[in-house]
Amino acid sequence: MSTPSERRLAPRRVAHLVAEIEADGGTIDCGVSRDASATGLLILTRSEMPAGQQIAVRLFVPGEKKRRALKASVVRCERLPASERDLWSYRIAISIVEPPKDLQQIVEKLSATEPSE
Repeated sequence: MSTPSERRLAPRRVAHLVAEIEADGGTIDCGVSRDASATGLLILTRSEMPAGQQIAVRLFVPGEKKRRALKASVVRCERLPASERDLWSYRIAISIVEPPKDLQQIVEKLSATEPSE
């Protein structure tokens, strides 16, 4: 059986992007990505979302005046351990339906500015 990292279509990098999340026509939450790739994001959020749920995500990309509107699908949702729950309660992995062609470039640029862990 393959691991999640073996199934990824693009490499993930540490990248923090603010996101608004919509489902069923209304804003349900906001969040911050923990990592990202050209095809998906891992977002910390307060709301639980079932795998398979179709969502709209508006990303705030540094240096851009307009938010990026993306359609996505929730791949998985995990409750954070109690020791990690201060502002966020869940982490959701999303797959972007039609990823922007420059998303990997944005992720790489953001990753280069992140402090090393």
